[in-house]
Amino acid sequence: MSQKKTVLITGSSAGGIGCALAKEFHSRGHRVFATARRLETMEELSAIGIETFVLDVTNLEAIRKIKAEISAKTGGRLDILGPGYVYHVSPSICTSEVTKALSGAVSDVDMSDVRALFETNLFAPMCMVQEFLPLLISSRKACVANTGSVASLGATPFLSSYNASKAALRSFGNTLRIELAPFNIKVVDLMTGSVQSNVVKPYSIPDGSFYKSLDPEYQSIIQGSQNNATPAGEYARTVVAELLKDKPRQTLWAGGPSTMIWFTSTFLPTTLVEFLPLLITSKGCIVNNGSVAEIVSFPFTSAYNSSKAALRSFSDTLRIELAPFNVRVLHLMTAAVKSNILKPYTFPDESLYKSMEESHRTRYIEQEKGAMLTAQFARVVVAETMKIAPRRSLWAGTNAILVWFLDTFLPKSVMDWIVTDTTGMLKFTAWLRNSKDKKRI
Repeated sequence: MSQKKTVLITGSSAGGIGCALAKEFHSRGHRVFATARRLETMEELSAIGIETFVLDVTNLEAIRKIKAEISAKTGGRLDILGPGYVYHVSPSICTSEVTKALSGAVSDVDMSDVRALFETNLFAPMCMVQEFLPLLISSRKACVANTGSVASLGATPFLSSYNASKAALRSFGNTLRIELAPFNIKVVDLMTGSVQSNVVKPYSIPDGSFYKSLDPEYQSIIQGSQNNATPAGEYARTVVAELLKDKPRQTLWAGGPSTMIWFTSTFLPTTLVEFLPLLITSKGCIVNNGSVAEIVSFPFTSAYNSSKAALRSFSDTLRIELAPFNVRVLHLMTAAVKSNILKPYTFPDESLYKSMEESHRTRYIEQEKGAMLTAQFARVVVAETMKIAPRRSLWAGTNAILVWFLDTFLPKSVMDWIVTDTTGMLKFTAWLRNSKDKKRI
């Protein structure tokens, strides 16, 4: 058997994905630390010898306390920071904890619920990585797995908040993969479809909603969503087998119709996926200012990249929801545009990447020199907005078309290599591996 690994799984309440993953890692002889907000929801895991802890992943002090406990138990090492965040559900269902935040048209959701959703689906994984990074580096062959969702690509109506949070998480993972590569830490994005769960609860479109007349059809979708869902145990076996590989793939599609979603998102035009017949005559237009950073994983801008990926997913969902009202949604894929708010970034003295500060500053200066003039960008955008039928996405700014071409026709691994090379991360990796001063890491 391979060397025994230490694994941390969040969101391990009974009946969920995290619970199934914890049991599968444990069954293969690895040491598992399982967490959930309430200890009693993990009695099934503690009964078979899994170490369980209470953890609210939105509480930074609680995360730091768990980190200290696990570090003491493992000698300061963690091999796998694993998935299982409690807000993962299939695209058509929701859990009782987050019904209001997950489901609902853009016009119906409460923004306080949406912010709470992002706290768990995006900010919590960011905090976990930030706090546990020293333990992962000590492993020298670690892996971070994020529980993504096919909903980040599917633009399912009435799930805009959830879709956006998972799109942001995917972008975060893509950026994190490049930043952590020099430390030999792998990052795996789990593109999860429907998985059987006993925490599934129905959702009804609220009275007064513009979409109330669709409630019977929506209930039918919810009721049928689990019929073809993958059993949690089967899903866990697929995921665990991949995460234990020496070289796990960057993206793992698993559960429900994930393979079909991969095929349609890869080979079909998005306009077909989003039911083109709904888009008829425009009477209004909403413009969202996105960025090519949502698909190009520039290091050191993971928060910005994630926010723009979330905005793009929101645009895609909103486009479908507003199509019956003849309202268009134009998403701007903005590249380099001259701006007086663009400032170089100074790395903190204790940063692992401090030696890259000068090259990072130089790249920003060069980007600003070659950026499109603001007035020219505005003319392009306004001209498109004023059309009777504006396109879905407008690529504008210096090198925007080049980014579109590379994203459309090159594999993600090649795109990552290009970014790694052009941003100096390859040189940093070589320096790190040859440095005699590794002790400071």
